[in-house]
Amino acid sequence: QLSTMNSFPVEIAFKSVKYNFQVKRSATDLLIFEIGGRSIKAKVREQPDGSIYVCVGKCVMTVFGTEEALGLRLRLEGVATIMLPALYDPSELRSEFNGKVVRYLQDDGAVVKEGEPYVELEAMKMIMPVKATAAGKISHTRGAGSIVSAGELLGSLELSDPSKIKKIVPFTGDFVLSAGAGDEESADLMTQVELALDGYVPQREPAALVQQLFLEAPPYLYNELATVVLDRYLAVEEKYVEEVRRNVSPDQAFLALIAQNKESLDNVASIALARSQLAARNEIVLSTLRSVRAISNGANLADLVRRLGELPSEHGFGEVALLARQYAEKLNAKPFEERKSSLRATLDEASLSFDKVSSLKATAGGIELLADLLNDESEVIRKNAAEGLVRRIYRQSPGLEVQVSDEGPSKQTCTYSFQFADVPLEGDSIMHHGVCCVLPSFGDFKGLLSESIPLEDSTGKCVNSMSVVISPDAFEVDKLSFYSTDKEFKEMIEETECLLKQSASALKEAGVRKFSLILPQAPHMPRYATFLAEQDWKEQPSCRDMRSTFRHLLEVARLDKEYDLERIIPAVGRSSQVFVGTKKGEAKGKLGKPKTIFAQTITHTFDGDLADGDAWMQWPENLLLSAVDELERARLIPEVGTKPNSRIFAHFNTSVDADPMQVVDGVERF
Repeated sequence: QLSTMNSFPVEIAFKSVKYNFQVKRSATDLLIFEIGGRSIKAKVREQPDGSIYVCVGKCVMTVFGTEEALGLRLRLEGVATIMLPALYDPSELRSEFNGKVVRYLQDDGAVVKEGEPYVELEAMKMIMPVKATAAGKISHTRGAGSIVSAGELLGSLELSDPSKIKKIVPFTGDFVLSAGAGDEESADLMTQVELALDGYVPQREPAALVQQLFLEAPPYLYNELATVVLDRYLAVEEKYVEEVRRNVSPDQAFLALIAQNKESLDNVASIALARSQLAARNEIVLSTLRSVRAISNGANLADLVRRLGELPSEHGFGEVALLARQYAEKLNAKPFEERKSSLRATLDEASLSFDKVSSLKATAGGIELLADLLNDESEVIRKNAAEGLVRRIYRQSPGLEVQVSDEGPSKQTCTYSFQFADVPLEGDSIMHHGVCCVLPSFGDFKGLLSESIPLEDSTGKCVNSMSVVISPDAFEVDKLSFYSTDKEFKEMIEETECLLKQSASALKEAGVRKFSLILPQAPHMPRYATFLAEQDWKEQPSCRDMRSTFRHLLEVARLDKEYDLERIIPAVGRSSQVFVGTKKGEAKGKLGKPKTIFAQTITHTFDGDLADGDAWMQWPENLLLSAVDELERARLIPEVGTKPNSRIFAHFNTSVDADPMQVVDGVERF
């Protein structure tokens, strides 16, 4: 029953008014009193002399309390002495001890006399009557067989002579704190999370607390924060699981822990207190896992996720264990160099099947790995890495053809052609052409546009693409996190805009409509910037750090026509983007223009078999849950808040080896 230590009701009568508080313990010395929609924080510390040091709002004092027959006498040092009378309402018939209701001795609605037995309770194998404290018409509140605790309501009386009873009315309305609200500061977010993991009542929703923590923290601290959270969770649960795995009941598990800790029973009490709030603790861990699922390094974190996945599916661990098992590979423990070495071995083949490369998961064949191999000593590996990079970016495009020329490390040129996937392959379908140039430094890019661009505008519709990859590393700063390169990246964007404007004529002659800058920063994902001819070669902020193809795949261009879009950065997933949109031409109301949050997410893989029942549905469900996480995270930003509507666009860009009608039926069932 340790959970009742953290959340319990308190009734106080003062000057004929009854105040019903709900009290929550949010820390060892912090109580939160809730009444009338208001929350009041009170810092409380017991002193050696038995008094209690109390801080509420702007008021600080020492309080001495004494239980007396008539109630609780409080001496507020230096202020006054107050008597809080024991609450007694003869119209309420309450149990005098713990027991089970055997039967009521009067019918519901019958009249009972003062001192007359009205119910029989069974306790310790004895049947004992309980007498009415006043005369009146009885209403039963329990039923035969009900288990009741001492003080629990068994019935109520419509008193025969109400005039004899002093009326105590319940408090209603707004509770105004005479001490003043003060300028109380909550503990920092990490401390609040740790207290919630220890079993104390969190001051806000557990998931929102964690999302706010990661939203405000710099990305390079994500690994450290997640490690602290998961380690604190496992410190309790692994001790408990060690016992329950011996096929004992929860009570027996705690008896075993007590036997092992006879000299330090506080440790057992801490475990019990934490486990009493398992639902909230699970929410914290689930939200943490979702917040860091894009991290690609950190052996310690990966080990903690592995240990979470080893928790049993029963005893309340099911959802945590399942999610940890799913993310164990994404939070993989293999260092970047080891994954690159594995990919290098795959690429070291003269007649390579690029379907195999394109189908690799991002952790095994992502752009950051391919880009780092563009300066390899082997020409075969360099050329395969260059072609694999282009094919991975355009893997959704039918009819993709790629040719690669190699002049040495980080000096490749890829020309390619493709069609969009949402137009017919025959008839009026337009063939798009592109060139991808790999350069060893950003300085080399400055001279590239002065040379002839190896593209022709065969359609006259200016639909070609050009991209530049700086390999193996575009940045000079230390890359502690993905966003550590922000300043240098923005400088490169400004310089690229100037270079493209200066070369506008040459780009138009080559039919180039879109230019992409790809800047690797291993071991993190590359930085991306997209520039459009129709925007006078201005960089598109709504597409920053998105592959150039995402603008089409995620239908950002369509949204851009109807909404003024503002990008939410950072997104958690590597294949997710979040925007806040204000409809173009929308009238401004009292609260400003209405906004909508758009969560766009995409997957290129399918894990499952449609013929295997509904097991495959875990795949789309995970994609939708990741989009929901992105929405919830966006709402924590003050400028966004909870008012905007939200929409999710989930794009399943993958081939499925099944009959089309089977796919349609499966999606409809999902």
